Amino acid sequence: IPPSLVVNPKHSMEKRWIDFFQLRIFNWFPEAMLGKDWRPDCPHCGNSLANNGLSNTPRLIFDQTENYWLNAPNKYFCRPCNTAEKTKPKKERKQTNFQSTSDEIMRQIGETNPKLIDLFPCYLGKKNAIDKKLMDIILHGAVKGVGSYAMAETLVSWHQLQWQKKENMWARHIIKKINQPSVTQQPIRRSSIQKCP
Repeated sequence: IPPSLVVNPKHSMEKRWIDFFQLRIFNWFPEAMLGKDWRPDCPHCGNSLANNGLSNTPRLIFDQTENYWLNAPNKYFCRPCNTAEKTKPKKERKQTNFQSTSDEIMRQIGETNPKLIDLFPCYLGKKNAIDKKLMDIILHGAVKGVGSYAMAETLVSWHQLQWQKKENMWARHIIKKINQPSVTQQPIRRSSIQKCP
């Protein structure tokens, strides 16, 4: 396998190595998919939840050949419950803030549009998240007697194979640019090419 190549940042090109190696993103915006008038209801009092910003950080989702990002930035909160819960001791307070991927919100999305929930690609845990198709493969392997260590080793090899394919794509791109530079591009010097980190 040819070594992966990266052009030195000092050298300008229309594509950079990061374009070949960045992870894909799945965007989850329930309001955009269900309509701007849709608002989830508070599971405690039934009032419509208010928007609480778009600051929820993306989550890394484990997948079969390469991981991806789940971008679900929508956050909601219940104003009446928030005011009422502030008077209670911390241990007795109910949840008043919700993410667009929380169980309560996802249940309401499923009731509004069941097909939309089918589009959601992963299972979310408190610490980790896994793609639904990968989970099916793991469960099928467990039923057939494939142990967790063997499955983990298989996943590592699938990820490495995908990375090597991207390395080869980048190497072919660089070789093409060296052999056939465009009119606007400065010639690429072989000394400016480094291995991919």
